[in-house]
Amino acid sequence: ARMLHSSYNRAPRRKLIPNLFSSILQVIADSEQPLTEPEIVAAISRRMNRNDEELKRQITVGLQDALITGYLRVKNLRYSVVSSRLEQLHNHGGSTSSG
Repeated sequence: ARMLHSSYNRAPRRKLIPNLFSSILQVIADSEQPLTEPEIVAAISRRMNRNDEELKRQITVGLQDALITGYLRVKNLRYSVVSSRLEQLHNHGGSTSSG
């Protein structure tokens, strides 16, 4: 029999960790200096009281997303927050300043 369904069976719909993306941004924003990925993983592990491969994987994905969407920048493998983007995130409200 050909293994038609192997990949299908192997990839269950993953539970995304709730608020992980905002936790990543929060951890980096709270830090005085840019953080490496292992430091971010360690900080979020403490926050969420879990430390497993799935968490690490989703943090990696979250960091990539944040880079693509422009919330984070990376230099020398250290991630830092793009503050202008973060302000936009917080003031969804009615600030109509054109800058």
